[in-house]
Amino acid sequence: MDKPSFEQECYRQLVNLFTQTKANNTDTLAKGRAEGFLFAGQFMGLISANEGQAIIEKAHMDVFGVTVAERKDKKAKLRKAIEEGDDAYFDMPAILRK
Repeated sequence: MDKPSFEQECYRQLVNLFTQTKANNTDTLAKGRAEGFLFAGQFMGLISANEGQAIIEKAHMDVFGVTVAERKDKKAKLRKAIEEGDDAYFDMPAILRK
């Protein structure tokens, strides 16, 4: 397998995984396969760790519309609001919560 084909397959697997996640259908088997596929590519020298991360970021942005870090931050704020009973957080329209 050549590098462009490998990168395309990584991207395809990640888009499928993120699309399932977005629909609340988390597939741990698919997640493991995608992670393993990326690590195998690094091991075989097809991609570097930075290139793998760039593929993840692109697929994540294409599916969720935000970076991995932005989504992680948003989820952390939601968890904090739930833990603290911050109802004001939920009074705000979902589109404005950042």
